[in-house]
Amino acid sequence: MNTYRTEIQTDIAIFIGDFVRHYREVPAVSDLIREFGLLKTLSVYGYLAGLMSAGMIRPFGFSRSGIPVLAKNR
Repeated sequence: MNTYRTEIQTDIAIFIGDFVRHYREVPAVSDLIREFGLLKTLSVYGYLAGLMSAGMIRPFGFSRSGIPVLAKNR
């Protein structure tokens, strides 16, 4: 595995732990993009997919309050 990707994965794991301790809930992918940027987040997408399936992060579209942010008006 690439050392750069390992460093990013370590930084993401630390961020998730700090986020959970501070907000008492798991972060969304949008929080990770806001913190690390789109390119870094996409470079470890396989790692993030594993975290999503384990329930460690939430998918896009939900704010911390649980209200959908990207809901379409019909």
